[in-house]
Amino acid sequence: MLKRRKQRHMIELLHLAMTLGPGKQSPLDLNNNFTGIEIGVEQGSLARMMVGMFKNCTWHGVDPWTEYGAVEYKSYDMEYAQSRWNQMWSELHRELRKEIEERRLVLHRTTSDDGVIIFDNASVDLVVVDGLHTALQTERDIRNYWPKLRKGGRMCGHDIDNEVTPGVRRAVEACRRPFEVRTGYLWVMDAKEADDAQL
Repeated sequence: MLKRRKQRHMIELLHLAMTLGPGKQSPLDLNNNFTGIEIGVEQGSLARMMVGMFKNCTWHGVDPWTEYGAVEYKSYDMEYAQSRWNQMWSELHRELRKEIEERRLVLHRTTSDDGVIIFDNASVDLVVVDGLHTALQTERDIRNYWPKLRKGGRMCGHDIDNEVTPGVRRAVEACRRPFEVRTGYLWVMDAKEADDAQL
């Protein structure tokens, strides 16, 4: 079960990366330099894809790499010991050392709530919300990071219709903005106007 879930997750992340690729339907001009934020990096699957596929990308990963404690989806695959979180952090730094040294990948070991102050408003082209999947935290991440998007930017996330994480859909719908669901699990929300900075 866990293996199938991880395989599905990788397929969806690949679909997201391909959708955002040059020539695909996207509000972003990814032929030029662009900046993205990923909330919830874990083992770095999406980060690896983005810095691998797009040499003109600056990708920021925000994750505390720490145990979550008791949350409403405790049966999900996030119950790692702290030693495993530390190992993920170390492996990312070792395996992507070149990209980190080139500042194409910037890892911020902090919570999304604390990390939001790192980024200026209207400075980012893409925000991927894939952190703690509770309704409260997902809505908070959407609202906190929405002002960081430039006009024409995009916010998207994962697990919107996953039966294990029903809070994701509640959070997205609570923000009362048009959104699109792709592959059954990915949601996409576009910032089309400059005055979209507030939710």
